[in-house]
Amino acid sequence: MKFSRYFITEQNEFYIFTKGLEDVVYLLITDTFSKADKSFGLKFFDTDFEPNDNHIKVQAATFRDLTDEEDAFINNFVEGLFSFKPSIDIFIDYLRIEDELSFDYPTDSGFEDMVKKINLIFKSSVIMKEPRTMNNLIQK
Repeated sequence: MKFSRYFITEQNEFYIFTKGLEDVVYLLITDTFSKADKSFGLKFFDTDFEPNDNHIKVQAATFRDLTDEEDAFINNFVEGLFSFKPSIDIFIDYLRIEDELSFDYPTDSGFEDMVKKINLIFKSSVIMKEPRTMNNLIQK
């Protein structure tokens, strides 16, 4: 499986994972810049949950069931991104979608359409102020 990072902003990163010509997973990572709610930890722990300094939201959207190999690849990818961060709370939340995400990339309007679709799918609020920054490492 291969991945491409489509954008990185001050708060979000977005990746598309492919296998051959097929999109397999769309991954949106959001830095909340705040501690996780107590309810986040209580999903995983029977006892009191003390949140770490930062909560990173990771959402993976797919339109089909992942194979064990694909799931392991995604989990290893996310773990690799954050393994050196000492005080974060993170969990991959899988979402089911109906179809592959398509857009007219890399035109400016296509990029704006993609961000709108991402916000709709992930119920997020990714803000891309200037589509021309797509050519930069960090997009604004």
